[in-house]
Amino acid sequence: MSEDQLRALLGDLSAVQLGLWAFAFMAIAFFVVKMWPWLNRFVATVNALADLPSKLGTIAGIEQKVVRIEAQVKDIHHETHFNSGTSIKDATVRIENKVDAMQSLMENGDADLDTRVRTIERAMNFERNTDE
Repeated sequence: MSEDQLRALLGDLSAVQLGLWAFAFMAIAFFVVKMWPWLNRFVATVNALADLPSKLGTIAGIEQKVVRIEAQVKDIHHETHFNSGTSIKDATVRIENKVDAMQSLMENGDADLDTRVRTIERAMNFERNTDE
């Protein structure tokens, strides 16, 4: 590049002014690079705030669903924990106890029935033996 072309390109800039401009350009570039994540988050925040009015209806719907789900969970919790006899858990325990009692009664009843049948069979055999 010739001296005339440099003079036309840079005008009346001195070397000090050119150095200051280069330093300023590098400082601005450094600032932009370092601030880019913050600037990106700022733009995302502004975009989210711009979308907020359209999302308010959705948020209200979510709140209603959460209230409904909390009520359902409360009902489920009530039914699956002991609470003085009115829950499904209490009823299940009562049913299990009754089934166990019936099983015990059936087992003891079978033994008693077996004893009675043997007694009757012996009596019948005794009568047959005495009749002969």
